[in-house]
Amino acid sequence: MTIDEIYQMYMNDVYRFLLSMTKDKHLAEDLLQETFMRAYIHIHSYDHSKVKPWLFQVARNAFIDYVRKHKKEVTISDDLIGGLLQTSVQSPAEQVEIKEVLTMYLEQLPDNYKEALTLYYLKELNYKEASTVMNITEANFKSVLFRARQRLKALYNRGVNDE
Repeated sequence: MTIDEIYQMYMNDVYRFLLSMTKDKHLAEDLLQETFMRAYIHIHSYDHSKVKPWLFQVARNAFIDYVRKHKKEVTISDDLIGGLLQTSVQSPAEQVEIKEVLTMYLEQLPDNYKEALTLYYLKELNYKEASTVMNITEANFKSVLFRARQRLKALYNRGVNDE
């Protein structure tokens, strides 16, 4: 597979991933270019059967390098977590309720929890692929994802009891 084919297949996914972290479309576009430039340079070093997780890892590393270089705090956007609504939700009323919960409580989660939720639910990476992107073991990723769900549920339950 050539870099042009890879770009055509995954450009939109990588862009949305970067946009979810930067909340800035121009910065996401710049990081997208950086991602594919790095991919082009290192195209020989990836497993051709696992292109998507490799690209997400390259994009994540480009983002991290940007944050370190610019010493800015950039977080994953709330609105994209709405994609979590696609998981086993039946009615529109339940979808609205979950979106409100996610929007309200997501910013209270640690960055690794937000990233795990985004990779697994929105980007639809499996445990192994998402753990590779986050540069942690698969077992650690499962644990982080579980804790992220638990924390989100606890924040929601606490909010409901406060009302």
